[in-house]
Order: sequence, then C-alpha cells, then structure tokens
Amino acid sequence: MRGKIPTLKPSTRDKYAGMLDSHILPALGDHYVDAISPQDVILWRDAQHAKASTVNSRLRVLRAMLRDAQADLGLPRDPCARVRTMPEEPPVGNRLKPEDLQRVLAYLRDNEPGWYPLFLTMALTGARFGEISALEWNDIDEDAEVLWIRRSQWQGRVGTTKTGKVRDVPLPPLLKEVLKQHRRQLIRNQAPGLSEGLIFPSRVGTYRRNASLRKPLGRALQAAGIADRFTLHGFRRTWNNLLRQVSS
Repeated sequence: MRGKIPTLKPSTRDKYAGMLDSHILPALGDHYVDAISPQDVILWRDAQHAKASTVNSRLRVLRAMLRDAQADLGLPRDPCARVRTMPEEPPVGNRLKPEDLQRVLAYLRDNEPGWYPLFLTMALTGARFGEISALEWNDIDEDAEVLWIRRSQWQGRVGTTKTGKVRDVPLPPLLKEVLKQHRRQLIRNQAPGLSEGLIFPSRVGTYRRNASLRKPLGRALQAAGIADRFTLHGFRRTWNNLLRQVSS
C-alpha cells in the first residue's frame, strides 16, 4: 500500500484500506504471501456474504495486490491467476425515464431553486458528482457553448478526473441561462466560496459532499411519485441511457 499510495486517488486509497481491514486481512492476513494458493482465494471468495458485484470488487483489489506482490517479491506464481469472478446480474434500475426526469427537475425548479442548478447540471452533462462539485466558473466557455470537466473532488480533496483526462461537454441554452442566474444569485448574496470561483459551493464556501444532496433529491423523487431506488449517480446512468437511444 505504501508503494501504491502516491499513484492512487484519495477515494481509491480509502476503498483499498477498507477492503483490506474488513474483508481481506481477517481471512488471509496470517498467511505468508508466497503460501497463498488459488484454493485459498476461491474459499475466501465463496465465503463472502455480499452480492456478486461487491464480491468481485473485493476480488479485484486482492488480485491487484497479489500481482504487485508477485512482481515486487519475485513470487513464482500469482494466486489469483485463474480465479474467476462471480457471475453478476445485468445492471438494472437507478435511472429515470424522460418523463420522470422532467417531473423531478420541475419540482426542483419550482420548489428547491437553490438546488435546481446543481441537479440540472448533473442531468444535462452526465458528469460524475465529484466532477460537478469541483466545477469553477472559468470552466464555462460561453462562446464555444461547452463546459470543461478538468478536475474532480472527494471530501474536499481535489485531483484529476476518474480517467485522468480533461474533457468538454455541451452547454445547452437552458443550462447556460440557469447557471447565469445562479451566479447572479451567489453574487447578490455574497455567498461563501464565490471568491474561490466555485460554481456550487457549500453554505460555508467549501466543496459540497454528496450526502448534502440526499434530502432534496429524496423530496423531489417523492413529489414525482418515484419509489424505486435512485441515487446521484443515477443522473449519469440516465444521461447515458437516453443518449444511447438517439445516437450510435
């Protein structure tokens, strides 16, 4: 872990450490690394009490660590080399139909105007929450009508995007106008975080955390009559799903 920390995002470091502490070391921590066999890994995999996608996520972390150990320590074999992942159900849900999305956004526009610009940006760009919450006003290019996704943040720690690449997304006229009004409101209120250039600062001027969006999203879903599970990442899944229906 010490060798990999400089190359990992903070969120990934926490994920790896959590999986080590809670799921890998309690079962395999007393083994010498060169004594771990594929059968040990299979028994560990099959003893996990979680859905297949979660088990596979843990297995991928273990596999990455053991591959690194093989390279770093000169081990004769990789214990995970032929250990397969669990079969997963095709991902379903966590996305909205167009009419449902319209009802959710309409509720936010009419009843939660302070939250509406953020949720509209998520709905119309398909960007991840960490990317949206790290946006700055200089990321908007009104002439080219694009929004630049240059960075991401996790719990206030800013880094590159998940893929490490800068990209641009279209800035539709509706979103362009809503963001203009949002900026005017921030200036009118002299909102904390305005001087730092943040488009969506928290009430104290820091980067927003996703937990702060759960209540307004819950109210919008309830008002729209949507009982199925829907998360912030569902806006990205909805955007991708709707895009696939009208594009190659």
